Amino acid sequence: GILDRAGLIERHPDAPRTIEVAIRRDDIPGDERWGRFLAVAGLEPGDRAQIDAVAVANALDISPAELEGQLLGWGEEAGALTVSVGRRELCLRLVMPPPPDAADALPRLLDDLRRENEARVARMIAYATGQKCRHATLAAHLGERLAACETACDVCTTPRTGERANGRAGERTKAGRGADAPRSTVPAPSSDAEAALIVLNCLRVMPFPVGKTGAIRILAGSITASIKEDRMPLFGALGGLSQGKIDALIERLIADGFLERGDTEYRLLSLTRTGWEADQATLARYTAPPALTRTTTGSAKLTTGTALPLGEALGAAADEVALDAHQERIYEQLKHWRAAQARERAIPPYIIAQDRQLREVALRQPGDTETLLKIKGFGLSKVETYGEEILAIVAGEA
Repeated sequence: GILDRAGLIERHPDAPRTIEVAIRRDDIPGDERWGRFLAVAGLEPGDRAQIDAVAVANALDISPAELEGQLLGWGEEAGALTVSVGRRELCLRLVMPPPPDAADALPRLLDDLRRENEARVARMIAYATGQKCRHATLAAHLGERLAACETACDVCTTPRTGERANGRAGERTKAGRGADAPRSTVPAPSSDAEAALIVLNCLRVMPFPVGKTGAIRILAGSITASIKEDRMPLFGALGGLSQGKIDALIERLIADGFLERGDTEYRLLSLTRTGWEADQATLARYTAPPALTRTTTGSAKLTTGTALPLGEALGAAADEVALDAHQERIYEQLKHWRAAQARERAIPPYIIAQDRQLREVALRQPGDTETLLKIKGFGLSKVETYGEEILAIVAGEA
């Protein structure tokens, strides 16, 4: 699959390795391919032989599946031969020369495969260690909703401290479905490292991206969460912590490079490579996150000119700044470039950059990537992907 996605091989329909033929005619009027086939296979009328489908197809510059189709057609329509095919096998063709971007594409594909496999492992771990009904969890994985069995799986039948297996636990499942889990029934993690790993595992198995608020609600087991225990085995896994503490923990994971926040208006969370690879050992020395502090900055000074100096980011205030003629040309060029990129990548334009971000680029007119990084909304990943083209437009080279 990886080699196919990298363009290094082509997969054809499965075809027989050998084909037994009995030749009846030496000519099919109007079809030169028949004569070429007889010459390549070394056959004459009256011959019965077993041919190597791969070797003959290569000599005729067609695939084995196409050769089989031609032979069957000649037999049924022209009566030129009888055909008996052998066992079908996987049919692959090595692409030579390899695509020029194969050397760059293969590491990326292998990295994608590693991430997919790690996500599968994380889902299995979450299933094995989760405290939700096994039947409901498996049903959710298959896209179905199922109430907790309460009497059959190991989770539902294992007694918890101070309650019978299907007593209070079952009552919570029926009466408290959709409500926040009682704080007393969800013990707090034994360490900050365990809590941090729960956050990372939650994002590893999340069926769709979420922002920080969404992740907090899910981990806390909130009634307002966008996904519940039927689809998320770690729903309520940090119910023993306050939402403020979960918030601080996520901020710490972002600051420490385990998570990153997207540049879109929804600020979706995603795992960095460090976050995907993190385990209990990696987080062994994890300490409690410091209390969040918020700083208030003065409002940005709104001025016009050929280029604004880089100081405090304008953000939404960029919409209020009038552009001069030169800045307006840059802004329009950036929007046309963004539209072309969105079509090519089949993504919404705002994923690449919002209007206010392009407007601020036109205002600031950065001359290098370091300066571009100082504009709000342009993180390292976005600058690495689009920075060179944006700077070329600003410099008038595009």
